[in-house]
Amino acid sequence: MFNPKPNLGEITVRLLEIATELDRLQGSSSEDRLRSIKETSTSALAMTAEALLRAIDQRAHYLDSSLFSDPAWCILLDLYVHDARQRSVSVSSACIGARVPPTTALRWISLLVERGMIQRTPDAIDARRVYLTLTDDARVRMSAYLLEVSAEGYTSEETPRFSPFG
Repeated sequence: MFNPKPNLGEITVRLLEIATELDRLQGSSSEDRLRSIKETSTSALAMTAEALLRAIDQRAHYLDSSLFSDPAWCILLDLYVHDARQRSVSVSSACIGARVPPTTALRWISLLVERGMIQRTPDAIDARRVYLTLTDDARVRMSAYLLEVSAEGYTSEETPRFSPFG
């Protein structure tokens, strides 16, 4: 059905479909796909990632947060948002973003590095500090997921920002 006013999620999904078809026809690399995704929808996808992080925080207002823990997902979302904003994320900041104790977050960071989803980069000025970034492959996968979630209508405007429980 024709939608005279499609939402941003619908547009980005259609762009990804077109880019995927062009990739198939032209045999482009994951680097090319990454550039295409970044150019068309980085800001919108970062807003979706932020909405997902807010939803995780909001859940704690309704349910006991000790029942839920997804530090790897929180780290990936946090790195995605910071990457889109062109901001560096130190290991200590990523630990805070994981929403778990630092020792637990460090174990998850090590696992994500092992799995090739994030990489460590030493600070050129301060040898004590290390920054984390998503790998290109993880960024492409996160972008594809966030595009799909956006297409389902889960946007930052729809994320609840209040709690009836205080």
